[in-house]
Amino acid sequence: PRFERLMQGEPVSVDVGSATFYHFAHEPGPKTLLGKRYAENGPDELRSALRDIALHPSTARFIATKMARHFVADEPPAPVIKKLVRVHQNMRGDLAALTKALVSTDRAWSMPWAKAKTPQDYVVSSLRVTGMRSVASIQLGESLTQMGQTPFGAPSPQGWADTASVWLTPGSLMRRVEWAQGLARQLAGSINPNTLLQDALGPLASAATRRLVSRAASPGDAIAFVLASRELQRR
Repeated sequence: PRFERLMQGEPVSVDVGSATFYHFAHEPGPKTLLGKRYAENGPDELRSALRDIALHPSTARFIATKMARHFVADEPPAPVIKKLVRVHQNMRGDLAALTKALVSTDRAWSMPWAKAKTPQDYVVSSLRVTGMRSVASIQLGESLTQMGQTPFGAPSPQGWADTASVWLTPGSLMRRVEWAQGLARQLAGSINPNTLLQDALGPLASAATRRLVSRAASPGDAIAFVLASRELQRR
């Protein structure tokens, strides 16, 4: 809320987020940032600089690309990015407006399975579709770590990667299959594999996946085939 008020030009307290203004440490005089000169204005210099950075064309393109990459495709279509950049500029960085523009884009819905699930997404979706209500947190943490996404352990301030080339490697896929088999063993006898297939994948289940499930040697194997299917690894 404080940042939104800042964007709208409303006065806010000196403490903006984690930044606090200290007069004794402040360098007096004008400053130049991204080619723009800011006159000496105490803590208001920070407000002005943040506002200009938030509305900078490079910021618009960066945010538009990140959103399109996360929700549409690893290599987002140029028209989608162009549309989001335009909305960002016209709506002065309103993220709600950007989200509405993104979900109204045909490309966001026309490419099923375009994005790879992160281990966290995969585990959550598997537990949700199987109806699992009780899983030990330590077990989940160990599973995610084995699949390459240790909870609260992003490799850098940029966060986790958002492309299939990082998450769907041969080694990580093997870890996912092993996790699916372990979960299937717990669920064998309590879930109908065909019902799970319909609930999890519905009409998007491929013919190959349907054959594997129908020909599985046991219900547990059939459940594992659903959970380890290519379709459930993606979104």
